[in-house]
Amino acid sequence: MKTENKNWILIIVAIAVIALIVVVAIQATKKSEPQTVKIGFITGITGTTSYLGVPDSRAVLLAEKKIKEMYGDDSIQVIVEDSKSDAKEAAVAANKLVQIDNVDVIFVEFTGPSGAVVPIAKDNNMFVLYSAYTTDPLTKYDYSVKTYRNAEAECTTFAKIAKSQGIEKIAILDGVGGAMPIDCQKGALNYYTQENIKVESLVGVQDLKTVLLKLSNEGYYGLFSCAYEGTTIGVYTAKLDLELNNLVLFGDASNTFTDKIKTTIGTENLNGTVISVLKYSDTFTSDYNVEYGNTTGITGNAPTDYDGIFKLYSAVKKCGKADKVCITDAMLNDQATGTVINYNSSIGRAINPQVDYFIIENGEAVSLKIS
Repeated sequence: MKTENKNWILIIVAIAVIALIVVVAIQATKKSEPQTVKIGFITGITGTTSYLGVPDSRAVLLAEKKIKEMYGDDSIQVIVEDSKSDAKEAAVAANKLVQIDNVDVIFVEFTGPSGAVVPIAKDNNMFVLYSAYTTDPLTKYDYSVKTYRNAEAECTTFAKIAKSQGIEKIAILDGVGGAMPIDCQKGALNYYTQENIKVESLVGVQDLKTVLLKLSNEGYYGLFSCAYEGTTIGVYTAKLDLELNNLVLFGDASNTFTDKIKTTIGTENLNGTVISVLKYSDTFTSDYNVEYGNTTGITGNAPTDYDGIFKLYSAVKKCGKADKVCITDAMLNDQATGTVINYNSSIGRAINPQVDYFIIENGEAVSLKIS
Protein backbone atom coordinates (compact mmCIF):
# COMPACT_ATOMS: atom_id res chain seq x y z
CA MET A 1 0.00 0.00 0.00
CA LYS A 2 2.84 2.34 0.86
CA THR A 3 4.35 1.78 -2.59
CA GLU A 4 1.02 2.52 -4.27
CA ASN A 5 0.64 5.71 -2.22
CA LYS A 6 4.10 6.81 -3.21
CA ASN A 7 3.28 6.20 -6.86
CA TRP A 8 0.11 8.28 -6.58
CA ILE A 9 2.05 11.07 -4.91
CA LEU A 10 4.62 11.00 -7.70
CA ILE A 11 1.85 11.13 -10.32
CA ILE A 12 0.17 14.07 -8.57
CA VAL A 13 3.49 15.91 -8.30
CA ALA A 14 4.22 15.23 -11.98
CA ILE A 15 0.80 16.57 -12.99
CA ALA A 16 1.34 19.67 -10.85
CA VAL A 17 4.75 20.28 -12.43
CA ILE A 18 3.33 19.88 -15.93
CA ALA A 19 0.46 22.24 -15.09
CA LEU A 20 2.95 24.80 -13.77
CA ILE A 21 5.03 24.53 -16.93
CA VAL A 22 1.92 25.08 -19.07
CA VAL A 23 0.92 28.15 -17.04
CA VAL A 24 4.43 29.61 -17.30
CA ALA A 25 4.47 28.95 -21.05
CA ILE A 26 1.10 30.65 -21.50
CA GLN A 27 2.24 33.65 -19.50
CA ALA A 28 5.46 33.88 -21.52
CA THR A 29 3.47 33.74 -24.73
CA LYS A 30 1.22 36.52 -23.49
CA LYS A 31 4.25 38.67 -22.74
CA SER A 32 5.94 38.04 -26.09
CA GLU A 33 2.77 38.26 -28.15
CA PRO A 34 0.69 41.27 -27.05
CA GLN A 35 -3.04 40.85 -27.31
CA THR A 36 -3.36 44.26 -28.95
CA VAL A 37 -0.58 45.53 -31.18
CA LYS A 38 -0.31 49.30 -30.69
CA ILE A 39 1.23 51.22 -33.58
CA GLY A 40 1.92 54.95 -33.49
CA PHE A 41 1.75 56.55 -36.95
CA ILE A 42 3.14 60.06 -37.52
CA THR A 43 2.39 61.97 -40.74
CA GLY A 44 1.80 65.50 -41.97
CA ILE A 45 -1.96 65.92 -41.77
CA THR A 46 -1.45 69.69 -41.86
CA GLY A 47 1.36 71.73 -43.41
CA THR A 48 3.31 71.32 -46.64
CA THR A 49 2.94 67.53 -46.87
CA SER A 50 -0.76 67.41 -46.01
CA TYR A 51 -1.67 66.58 -49.63
CA LEU A 52 0.08 63.27 -48.93
CA GLY A 53 -0.46 62.96 -45.19
CA VAL A 54 -4.26 63.08 -45.26
CA PRO A 55 -4.76 60.20 -47.74
CA ASP A 56 -1.85 58.33 -46.13
CA SER A 57 -3.47 58.49 -42.69
CA ARG A 58 -6.71 57.24 -44.21
CA ALA A 59 -4.87 54.33 -45.83
CA VAL A 60 -3.34 53.43 -42.47
CA LEU A 61 -6.72 53.48 -40.74
CA LEU A 62 -8.14 51.38 -43.57
CA ALA A 63 -5.40 48.80 -42.90
CA GLU A 64 -6.32 48.86 -39.20
CA LYS A 65 -9.96 48.21 -40.10
CA LYS A 66 -9.04 45.28 -42.38
CA ILE A 67 -6.85 43.70 -39.68
CA LYS A 68 -9.65 44.01 -37.14
CA GLU A 69 -12.05 42.34 -39.57
CA MET A 70 -9.63 39.43 -39.92
CA TYR A 71 -8.33 39.08 -36.35
CA GLY A 72 -10.83 40.83 -34.08
CA ASP A 73 -11.42 44.31 -32.70
CA ASP A 74 -8.75 43.89 -30.02
CA SER A 75 -6.05 42.79 -32.46
CA ILE A 76 -4.64 46.22 -33.30
CA GLN A 77 -4.80 49.89 -32.38
CA VAL A 78 -3.32 52.56 -34.64
CA ILE A 79 -2.81 56.00 -33.09
CA VAL A 80 -2.35 58.73 -35.71
CA GLU A 81 -0.42 61.88 -34.81
CA ASP A 82 0.06 65.04 -36.90
CA SER A 83 3.68 66.09 -37.48
CA LYS A 84 2.35 69.30 -39.02
CA SER A 85 4.97 68.64 -41.72
CA ASP A 86 7.65 69.72 -39.24
CA ALA A 87 10.53 67.75 -37.72
CA LYS A 88 10.19 69.33 -34.26
CA GLU A 89 6.47 68.65 -34.13
CA ALA A 90 7.15 65.07 -35.23
CA ALA A 91 9.50 64.69 -32.25
CA VAL A 92 6.79 65.98 -29.91
CA ALA A 93 4.33 63.48 -31.39
CA ALA A 94 6.82 60.62 -31.02
CA ASN A 95 7.45 61.41 -27.35
CA LYS A 96 3.68 61.42 -26.73
CA LEU A 97 3.27 58.05 -28.43
CA VAL A 98 6.06 56.54 -26.33
CA GLN A 99 5.43 58.12 -22.94
CA ILE A 100 1.65 58.51 -22.87
CA ASP A 101 0.20 56.08 -25.39
CA ASN A 102 2.75 53.34 -24.68
CA VAL A 103 2.82 52.12 -28.28
CA ASP A 104 4.71 48.97 -29.28
CA VAL A 105 6.32 50.42 -32.42
CA ILE A 106 6.45 53.73 -34.30
CA PHE A 107 5.79 54.35 -37.99
CA VAL A 108 6.76 57.81 -39.30
CA GLU A 109 6.88 59.27 -42.79
CA PHE A 110 8.67 62.02 -44.74
CA THR A 111 12.29 63.10 -44.63
CA GLY A 112 12.47 65.70 -41.84
CA PRO A 113 10.11 63.93 -39.42
CA SER A 114 11.84 60.59 -40.02
CA GLY A 115 15.22 62.10 -39.18
CA ALA A 116 13.80 63.52 -35.94
CA VAL A 117 11.85 60.45 -34.80
CA VAL A 118 14.36 57.65 -35.39
CA PRO A 119 16.73 58.92 -32.61
CA ILE A 120 13.76 59.07 -30.21
CA ALA A 121 12.93 55.46 -30.99
CA LYS A 122 16.57 54.60 -30.31
CA ASP A 123 16.57 56.43 -26.97
CA ASN A 124 13.48 54.48 -25.95
CA ASN A 125 14.76 51.12 -27.20
CA MET A 126 11.85 50.79 -29.64
CA PHE A 127 11.62 49.51 -33.22
CA VAL A 128 10.76 52.16 -35.83
CA LEU A 129 9.61 51.93 -39.45
CA TYR A 130 9.96 55.08 -41.54
CA SER A 131 8.67 56.03 -44.98
CA ALA A 132 10.96 58.38 -46.88
CA TYR A 133 13.44 58.43 -49.75
CA THR A 134 16.45 59.11 -47.54
CA THR A 135 18.60 56.28 -46.16
CA ASP A 136 20.35 58.48 -43.59
CA PRO A 137 18.18 57.47 -40.56
CA LEU A 138 19.26 53.86 -41.11
CA THR A 139 22.79 54.85 -40.13
CA LYS A 140 21.55 56.29 -36.83
CA TYR A 141 19.84 53.20 -35.40
CA ASP A 142 20.17 49.47 -36.08
CA TYR A 143 16.49 48.81 -35.36
CA SER A 144 15.08 51.19 -37.94
CA VAL A 145 13.75 49.91 -41.26
CA LYS A 146 12.97 52.04 -44.29
CA THR A 147 9.98 51.60 -46.58
CA TYR A 148 8.77 53.59 -49.60
CA ARG A 149 11.24 54.28 -52.39
CA ASN A 150 14.96 54.74 -52.86
CA ALA A 151 16.39 58.05 -54.10
CA GLU A 152 19.73 56.56 -55.10
CA ALA A 153 18.13 53.79 -57.17
CA GLU A 154 15.63 56.09 -58.90
CA CYS A 155 18.19 58.79 -59.64
CA THR A 156 20.41 56.12 -61.19
CA THR A 157 17.60 55.35 -63.63
CA PHE A 158 16.81 59.05 -64.15
CA ALA A 159 20.49 59.61 -65.00
CA LYS A 160 20.42 56.79 -67.53
CA ILE A 161 17.32 58.28 -69.18
CA ALA A 162 18.82 61.79 -69.17
CA LYS A 163 22.00 60.50 -70.82
CA SER A 164 19.94 58.77 -73.51
CA GLN A 165 18.24 62.13 -74.20
CA GLY A 166 21.60 63.81 -74.76
CA ILE A 167 21.53 65.85 -71.53
CA GLU A 168 25.14 66.48 -70.52
CA LYS A 169 24.71 68.24 -67.16
CA ILE A 170 22.15 67.75 -64.42
CA ALA A 171 21.09 69.73 -61.36
CA ILE A 172 19.56 68.09 -58.30
CA LEU A 173 16.89 70.40 -56.90
CA ASP A 174 16.96 70.09 -53.11
CA GLY A 175 13.63 71.20 -51.72
CA VAL A 176 13.56 69.03 -48.60
CA GLY A 177 17.05 69.14 -47.07
CA GLY A 178 18.58 66.16 -45.33
CA ALA A 179 20.35 63.32 -47.10
CA MET A 180 17.90 62.74 -49.96
CA PRO A 181 19.78 64.95 -52.49
CA ILE A 182 23.04 63.26 -51.47
CA ASP A 183 21.50 59.83 -52.13
CA CYS A 184 20.23 61.12 -55.48
CA GLN A 185 23.70 62.39 -56.34
CA LYS A 186 25.19 58.96 -55.58
CA GLY A 187 22.80 57.43 -58.09
CA ALA A 188 23.51 60.06 -60.75
CA LEU A 189 27.26 59.41 -60.45
CA ASN A 190 26.68 56.08 -62.16
CA TYR A 191 26.25 57.99 -65.42
CA TYR A 192 27.64 61.50 -64.82
CA THR A 193 30.93 62.82 -63.50
CA GLN A 194 31.02 64.96 -60.39
CA GLU A 195 31.82 68.01 -62.53
CA ASN A 196 28.55 67.62 -64.44
CA ILE A 197 26.30 67.30 -61.38
CA LYS A 198 25.18 70.24 -59.27
CA VAL A 199 23.09 70.20 -56.08
CA GLU A 200 20.93 73.32 -55.97
CA SER A 201 19.21 74.10 -52.68
CA LEU A 202 15.69 75.51 -53.00
CA VAL A 203 15.02 75.52 -49.27
CA GLY A 204 13.80 79.02 -48.37
CA VAL A 205 14.34 80.31 -51.93
CA GLN A 206 11.65 82.72 -53.10
CA ASP A 207 13.04 83.70 -56.51
CA LEU A 208 12.94 80.43 -58.45
CA LYS A 209 13.12 82.24 -61.79
CA THR A 210 16.66 83.44 -61.08
CA VAL A 211 17.71 79.96 -60.01
CA LEU A 212 16.32 78.28 -63.15
CA LEU A 213 17.71 80.94 -65.48
CA LYS A 214 21.16 80.48 -63.96
CA LEU A 215 21.00 76.71 -64.29
CA SER A 216 19.88 76.98 -67.90
CA ASN A 217 22.68 79.41 -68.75
CA GLU A 218 25.20 77.02 -67.20
CA GLY A 219 23.91 74.10 -69.25
CA TYR A 220 22.17 72.13 -66.48
CA TYR A 221 19.23 71.01 -68.58
CA GLY A 222 18.23 67.97 -66.56
CA LEU A 223 16.53 68.83 -63.25
CA PHE A 224 16.24 65.96 -60.78
CA SER A 225 13.57 66.98 -58.29
CA CYS A 226 13.95 66.26 -54.57
CA ALA A 227 11.03 68.50 -53.64
CA TYR A 228 7.43 68.35 -52.49
CA GLU A 229 4.40 69.38 -54.52
CA GLY A 230 4.38 73.08 -53.60
CA THR A 231 8.00 73.65 -54.57
CA THR A 232 7.53 71.62 -57.75
CA ILE A 233 4.65 73.87 -58.78
CA GLY A 234 6.95 76.85 -58.27
CA VAL A 235 9.60 75.25 -60.48
CA TYR A 236 7.10 74.49 -63.25
CA THR A 237 5.70 78.02 -63.06
CA ALA A 238 9.13 79.64 -63.27
CA LYS A 239 10.10 77.37 -66.18
CA LEU A 240 6.94 78.35 -68.09
CA ASP A 241 7.25 82.07 -67.36
CA LEU A 242 10.84 82.09 -68.65
CA GLU A 243 9.98 79.79 -71.58
CA LEU A 244 12.87 77.52 -70.67
CA ASN A 245 11.79 74.62 -72.86
CA ASN A 246 15.31 73.19 -72.74
CA LEU A 247 14.87 72.20 -69.09
CA VAL A 248 13.57 68.67 -68.38
CA LEU A 249 12.20 67.80 -64.96
CA PHE A 250 12.67 64.31 -63.48
CA GLY A 251 10.83 63.26 -60.32
CA ASP A 252 8.47 60.82 -58.64
CA ALA A 253 4.83 61.13 -59.62
CA SER A 254 3.83 61.68 -55.97
CA ASN A 255 5.40 65.15 -56.07
CA THR A 256 5.81 65.87 -59.79
CA PHE A 257 2.60 64.72 -61.50
CA THR A 258 -0.14 65.17 -58.90
CA ASP A 259 -3.74 66.21 -59.54
CA LYS A 260 -3.03 69.67 -58.15
CA ILE A 261 0.01 70.09 -60.40
CA LYS A 262 -1.99 69.00 -63.45
CA THR A 263 -4.76 71.47 -62.61
CA THR A 264 -2.47 74.37 -61.69
CA ILE A 265 0.10 74.03 -64.47
CA GLY A 266 -1.98 72.33 -67.16
CA THR A 267 -1.15 68.86 -68.46
CA GLU A 268 -0.07 70.29 -71.82
CA ASN A 269 2.69 72.20 -70.02
CA LEU A 270 4.10 69.08 -68.39
CA ASN A 271 5.21 67.43 -71.63
CA GLY A 272 8.73 66.05 -71.49
CA THR A 273 8.68 65.49 -67.73
CA VAL A 274 10.03 62.07 -66.72
CA ILE A 275 8.33 60.46 -63.71
CA SER A 276 8.70 57.33 -61.60
CA VAL A 277 5.47 55.58 -60.64
CA LEU A 278 4.86 52.95 -57.98
CA LYS A 279 2.26 50.40 -59.04
CA TYR A 280 -0.46 49.32 -56.63
CA SER A 281 -3.52 47.13 -56.92
CA ASP A 282 -6.97 48.15 -58.07
CA THR A 283 -8.34 46.35 -55.01
CA PHE A 284 -6.70 48.92 -52.75
CA THR A 285 -8.15 51.79 -54.79
CA SER A 286 -11.59 50.19 -54.72
CA ASP A 287 -11.50 49.54 -50.96
CA TYR A 288 -10.31 53.09 -50.32
CA ASN A 289 -13.08 54.52 -52.50
CA VAL A 290 -15.73 52.44 -50.71
CA GLU A 291 -14.44 53.60 -47.33
CA TYR A 292 -13.95 57.30 -48.09
CA GLY A 293 -16.08 58.01 -51.17
CA ASN A 294 -13.14 59.10 -53.33
CA THR A 295 -9.52 58.35 -54.18
CA THR A 296 -8.32 61.94 -53.99
CA GLY A 297 -4.64 62.30 -53.25
CA ILE A 298 -3.68 58.63 -53.45
CA THR A 299 -0.07 58.24 -54.60
CA GLY A 300 2.61 55.66 -53.96
CA ASN A 301 2.80 56.71 -50.31
CA ALA A 302 -0.65 55.48 -49.30
CA PRO A 303 -0.28 51.87 -50.54
CA THR A 304 3.17 51.41 -48.98
CA ASP A 305 1.84 52.83 -45.69
CA TYR A 306 -1.12 50.44 -45.88
CA ASP A 307 1.26 47.51 -46.39
CA GLY A 308 3.53 48.87 -43.65
CA ILE A 309 0.77 48.51 -41.06
CA PHE A 310 0.15 44.90 -42.05
CA LYS A 311 3.87 44.11 -41.93
CA LEU A 312 4.28 45.78 -38.54
CA TYR A 313 1.28 43.98 -37.10
CA SER A 314 2.54 40.61 -38.32
CA ALA A 315 6.09 41.23 -37.05
CA VAL A 316 5.09 42.43 -33.56
CA LYS A 317 2.52 39.66 -33.20
CA LYS A 318 5.20 37.13 -34.04
CA CYS A 319 8.09 38.61 -32.08
CA GLY A 320 6.70 40.76 -29.28
CA LYS A 321 7.69 44.41 -29.08
CA ALA A 322 10.88 43.82 -27.08
CA ASP A 323 12.62 41.55 -29.61
CA LYS A 324 13.76 44.20 -32.08
CA VAL A 325 16.10 41.82 -33.90
CA CYS A 326 13.19 39.49 -34.62
CA ILE A 327 10.94 42.39 -35.71
CA THR A 328 13.63 43.71 -38.06
CA ASP A 329 14.16 40.30 -39.66
CA ALA A 330 10.42 39.70 -39.92
CA MET A 331 9.85 43.05 -41.64
CA LEU A 332 12.64 42.52 -44.17
CA ASN A 333 11.70 38.92 -44.93
CA ASP A 334 7.94 39.46 -45.20
CA GLN A 335 7.14 38.15 -48.68
CA ALA A 336 3.52 39.36 -48.67
CA THR A 337 3.09 42.00 -51.37
CA GLY A 338 -0.16 43.36 -49.98
CA THR A 339 -1.50 46.18 -52.13
CA VAL A 340 1.77 47.09 -53.82
CA ILE A 341 2.20 45.06 -57.01
CA ASN A 342 5.72 43.92 -56.26
CA TYR A 343 8.56 44.41 -53.79
CA ASN A 344 12.16 44.02 -54.87
CA SER A 345 14.69 42.34 -52.58
CA SER A 346 15.25 44.26 -49.34
CA ILE A 347 18.65 45.93 -49.34
CA GLY A 348 20.31 47.57 -46.34
CA ARG A 349 17.22 47.34 -44.10
CA ALA A 350 15.10 48.94 -46.83
CA ILE A 351 11.84 47.49 -48.16
CA ASN A 352 11.96 48.43 -51.84
CA PRO A 353 8.77 48.53 -53.92
CA GLN A 354 9.06 48.25 -57.69
CA VAL A 355 8.66 51.46 -59.70
CA ASP A 356 8.14 52.08 -63.41
CA TYR A 357 9.19 55.08 -65.49
CA PHE A 358 7.13 57.27 -67.81
CA ILE A 359 7.50 60.38 -69.95
CA ILE A 360 4.66 62.88 -70.29
CA GLU A 361 3.53 63.23 -73.90
CA ASN A 362 0.42 65.19 -74.88
CA GLY A 363 -0.47 65.39 -71.21
CA GLU A 364 -0.40 61.59 -70.75
CA ALA A 365 2.13 59.31 -69.06
CA VAL A 366 3.77 57.06 -71.67
CA SER A 367 5.80 54.06 -70.50
CA LEU A 368 9.57 54.18 -70.97
CA LYS A 369 11.43 50.99 -71.76
CA ILE A 370 14.58 50.94 -69.63
CA SER A 371 17.15 48.55 -71.09
